[in-house]
Amino acid sequence: MKLTELNDLSQMPLKTIHVCGDSAERGYQYGSQAKDLIQTAIQTYQGVIRSLRGEELAFEEMLEEARAFLPAIKRYDREYFKEMKGIAEGSGASLEEIVFLNVRSELMNPAWSKKLNPEGCTSFLLQPERTRSGECLMGQTYDWFPACAGLLLLLHSEDEQGHEFLTVTEAGILGKIGCNNRGVGVLLNYLNNFEINRAGAPYNLLLRRALDSSGFYEAQRNLMRSPIAFGLNLFLADRAGNAADYELTAKGMDFFLPENGLLVHTNHHISEKLSLRTYNKEMYLSSESRYDTAKAWLGRGNPDIKDLMELVSFHDTKDSRNNICRHEQEDEYGMESIFTMILNLSAMEFYLCLNPPCSSEFYRISLQKVFRTYSNRKE
Repeated sequence: MKLTELNDLSQMPLKTIHVCGDSAERGYQYGSQAKDLIQTAIQTYQGVIRSLRGEELAFEEMLEEARAFLPAIKRYDREYFKEMKGIAEGSGASLEEIVFLNVRSELMNPAWSKKLNPEGCTSFLLQPERTRSGECLMGQTYDWFPACAGLLLLLHSEDEQGHEFLTVTEAGILGKIGCNNRGVGVLLNYLNNFEINRAGAPYNLLLRRALDSSGFYEAQRNLMRSPIAFGLNLFLADRAGNAADYELTAKGMDFFLPENGLLVHTNHHISEKLSLRTYNKEMYLSSESRYDTAKAWLGRGNPDIKDLMELVSFHDTKDSRNNICRHEQEDEYGMESIFTMILNLSAMEFYLCLNPPCSSEFYRISLQKVFRTYSNRKE
């Protein structure tokens, strides 16, 4: 597998946008630079939601459901509401359409559709004592419908106070996984469960809030300061090796600290108390297999970046449920690893691979070159 060193984000084989200023201005810049992709995302997710919910929903019905989250968005962080308005103005979309994109996971909720949502991902984290180089490493595959791969972009955001973050997200969405200039990294896994709470903070806003946090402990507090709309698993870590894994649902949460310097998660509840909320256990045969595979692989020694690149490329020729790298043609749900991210938080290095990693190139860039206000501070 090939690894290419980049000197500038513009060399990434993915649409990259840089925004700066206050919330409204950053939103407008985002919308202006990603206008075409945002319009495509709006159309694409109408089809995805209809397919997963098994209903011939009119788009206006979807927008009505999305509007129900507006009070929770304003309550959780009014600056995010301003940013969404800016994205709408810059892209020519309506505010409701931008909210629709940011609550797309909630709109797919099987508690509404009674239909399996097979979103995947395999995430892992190693504290410094568990890596060959003595550095904190974390990463994940992002497994989703191949039709959504064309919606991806790389967002570099910088606010008026000099706080910056870099995230791979989908057009129109405020943020997903990535790292900020304080060395805080965040990863995610979809969790399937019964409940939804429209008064809670939506999935993508929680991820964005982690990226906006000034440190690991503030990121933890931000997760716990609001009710949750839906369900997701979220990894938090920082340059010093502080790390935790949170299973979040609309009616409860649990967390895990690293065991022997290691965290692994896929798409089922590890927490016994939260596993009662699982909607469709058939989905978890693959999730449990991937979890066991990744944990066994990482437990063999002290990996380095190249070992992690091998892990995310793994295929089991005897049982495809063990595959960490997923392909549409081979996957029972038609999922594919549309991108993979690995972060070296200690060295502030960002690794990105588009498409299934077993046959694709990884790109590396130093975040010290990306962030204008890089901070060496460790908590």
